[in-house]
Amino acid sequence: ASALPQSVTNLEQPGFPWKHLALPAEVMQPLETLAAARNLTSPRLVLLSGPSGTGKTAIARALAHRWDVHLTRVDLGTLTATTIPAVLEELTSARGIVLLQTAQHWFGRHPKIDPAQVQDWLSRCPAELICLSTEHRQSVQPSWRRRCAGVFSLPRPDVAARRQILRQAVPAEVTIEKRLRWIQLARQLPLTGGELVQIAATAIALAQPSTSSPLGISHFQEATALRHPGLKFGSGFQKGA
Repeated sequence: ASALPQSVTNLEQPGFPWKHLALPAEVMQPLETLAAARNLTSPRLVLLSGPSGTGKTAIARALAHRWDVHLTRVDLGTLTATTIPAVLEELTSARGIVLLQTAQHWFGRHPKIDPAQVQDWLSRCPAELICLSTEHRQSVQPSWRRRCAGVFSLPRPDVAARRQILRQAVPAEVTIEKRLRWIQLARQLPLTGGELVQIAATAIALAQPSTSSPLGISHFQEATALRHPGLKFGSGFQKGA
């Protein structure tokens, strides 16, 4: 099947290992059950809800990586009445996992598409799993929520999860300042996973011009000031993990 228009979706190769998910046990345990029980006969719906950056896309990527299947991602909020028919037709051939971001545009109380069209697509779609992604669970109609094989509400990451996200965001080949303590850094940055990854990428970019200087606290402080100028970043880092 041909790829969907780049302006409205993209087709990804799986590339996010399961072990990189930084989620609480009450989310990971049912996710493990879902991942272990593949159903190749008909697509299943799951609902992923939570603020931007809490791991909704990461879950879809990790499932695709674990199952070794393609992930097709579409932001339904970017579609128009003109593009919806073509996108629906293309999605009919989507295999593996389909991630529908801002799912309320098709599955909400005031959908921008006839529910009969969505139902027809679901009946023909060969995908194994269709992930509905939205910031607020209630924005998806109760009738659709009842059809979901799993409903996952994702919280903002706690300190331990933020530490894991920050460490994973820095490639192994990057030299790190010895006095940088990840747990202290995580305490200083009460942000979502997506925001932490952005700060880490910015810090790495700031450190690169000086090849003799390892990635350190000052780079994270500068990156935080650039991306979140209203966030007060302390300078006291104690010895720790």
